[in-house]
Amino acid sequence: MRITIFLVFLICGVLIQEVHGLRMQNCDYCVKVLQCVYGQLRKSVRSKRLLGSKLTHTCKRYPEYKRSCLKFSKAHLLTIYNDMQPEKYDPRRICTEVQECASIPLASVNEQ
Repeated sequence: MRITIFLVFLICGVLIQEVHGLRMQNCDYCVKVLQCVYGQLRKSVRSKRLLGSKLTHTCKRYPEYKRSCLKFSKAHLLTIYNDMQPEKYDPRRICTEVQECASIPLASVNEQ
């Protein structure tokens, strides 16, 4: 009985670490995709249609992230478009807004 309970807790701990690791990996991919697209558009995003096309093409370059990337880029195209203007561009913030990255805890912001 004790061994079973121990194994259940061990498996839950491993699964939680896997989910956290996947979340961080998705965050890194999201930032890479946005940086790549921003560079391709030469830091001037004038058209939502062109942005959508570039996002789709770039998402397909990452097979392990493709599904998630296409999903968030289509669902949040307007947010991404508005935030990719030169004066507002911050890929980490954009990825946090579309929930690909975890938000930064206030304690770590205050420590900096």
